[in-house]
Amino acid sequence: MRRNAPLIRDLDVGVLLDTFLAVAVSTILVVRSYLAATGYPQIGSSGSGIHIAHALFGGLLLMVALVVALALLSRAKRWGVAVCGGIGFGLFIDELGKFITQDVNYFFRPTAALIYIIFVAMYLSFRALGRHAGFGRTELLANAVALMGEAAHRPLRVSEWRRVDDLLRRSDPENPLVGPLQAAAAAVEVVPEPEPGRLRRWLLRARDAYASAAESSWFVIVVALVAAALAGVTCLHVLGFSYGLWDLFPEPGHTGLTQVVPTVSAGLTAILVAVGIWQLPRSRLSAYRSFDHALLVNLFITEIFLFAQEEFWAALGFVVTLALLFTVRLGMRVERDQKRSEDARVPPSLRPTAQGAGRLRYGSRRSG
Repeated sequence: MRRNAPLIRDLDVGVLLDTFLAVAVSTILVVRSYLAATGYPQIGSSGSGIHIAHALFGGLLLMVALVVALALLSRAKRWGVAVCGGIGFGLFIDELGKFITQDVNYFFRPTAALIYIIFVAMYLSFRALGRHAGFGRTELLANAVALMGEAAHRPLRVSEWRRVDDLLRRSDPENPLVGPLQAAAAAVEVVPEPEPGRLRRWLLRARDAYASAAESSWFVIVVALVAAALAGVTCLHVLGFSYGLWDLFPEPGHTGLTQVVPTVSAGLTAILVAVGIWQLPRSRLSAYRSFDHALLVNLFITEIFLFAQEEFWAALGFVVTLALLFTVRLGMRVERDQKRSEDARVPPSLRPTAQGAGRLRYGSRRSG
């Protein structure tokens, strides 16, 4: 008897939860910037004592995301749910200061650090939930079933068919669902990939630009200089923030952990960057892993203390760190793709027929 899996995860859980988190963080930064630029306007009648907090709009969007997730079967709605839910959560958590203070203080000083800690905890939880190494055969088969369900109302794209094929080949062959699903996949209608959207085109151009630049002789030097600059700026910022070494920073109002922890984390960031620079000529992928770890240390430790003291002015460093993290992971993905050969299997319904060497046949195909 097969043991029931306690949790069946979507294979896209990582990117979907990252989208939710990124949209939530972006929403807070946009809202805070807008309010600061416009003098913190309020929605409500002047003098009436009525103020409609934007947390209410956040709750409304969270409700819409929940209803869509519960009511619709289509897998495409997941991205809309992630975006809508991310905006809603961002609008809600932005007003955390009002919910934890007796005087309903939106400008409560520790709010920025508390929000940052919440997002760090969410990120680490999402990473644990979406760890690909933990996907079992039951989850792979369940995801194949969900993808095949899309064929009930539309043709599958080539990439979707290949994913179904890969999932079924990795599933338990003794499961009675695998054989019928493989036969159904061989007969399902498959269409070529549609023209990529604007975001997809931008990502493809970014990958092409990286691949082109990586072939240049100056690429390693530029990457090393950027990494060294990141470590240097981080160390100078933390030392100035912790000890008030330059006129740009005020004298520190606290001692102890607020000085020691960010100093140690900045030093660890510098060490990881130095290791990455040393690895760069030998293995770019290993170097990128070191850079990735350095950015995560900066993101999850150093930035917390900067947010606690500098509040939302530290958002600039946060955004820069996120941009660098995205760039490093893009490079890691390209390097991984170059190291492994991609599966070139072609759906049966898109293979050339015997009647025409250059023609592609769509629609059903009888197995055998």
